[in-house]
Parts: sequence; C-alpha cells; structure tokens
Amino acid sequence: MKPEYEYNLCMKIILAGGGGQVGVILARAFASPEHELVVLTRGATDSGAHPRRVHWDGKTLDTWATLLDGADVLINLAGRSVNRRYNGANREAILKS
Repeated sequence: MKPEYEYNLCMKIILAGGGGQVGVILARAFASPEHELVVLTRGATDSGAHPRRVHWDGKTLDTWATLLDGADVLINLAGRSVNRRYNGANREAILKS
C-alpha cells in the first residue's frame, strides 16, 4: 500500500561556528544530498564542497547573513570553547562569548 502523503524532508541547515570539534561531528551527521548544509566558519572556506563552508566573523553583517533566509535549522556553536579549566577568567570568557 502506498502512503497517502509524501513528505519532503529536505532541509536547509546552518551550522554557525561549525569548524570546531562538535561542529565537525554534526556536519558529518547532517551531510546528505537531501539537505543543504552550510557551515559558517572563521577558518578555510570552500563553496564547492559539501557541506558548503562560508567565512564569517559573527560580528559583521556580510553576504553570509543572506544564507539565513529560508533556513529550517540554525545551530549556533559559536563562542569560547568550554573544553578548558573552569577558573574565573575562563568562565567569564565563556559567558561573554
């Protein structure tokens, strides 16, 4: 029996700050021909690769901001890494990031 409805599960997924350890793992998990995956990164960019890697700094509006239009999912991993000693200075930097 054929299903009554067909669902289009294609999503546009933006991974902000996706160049770190968690971002790389999530990018692998979401990488599929059905999804449009864009990784916003301060590192190296490559618009021809999948996932597409786009440069951003998180402070300045640039062409990367237009990529947010029509996004189904935005995962924000930007900010100070939490993989460090929890002293006063690092806690403050994490909270401010």
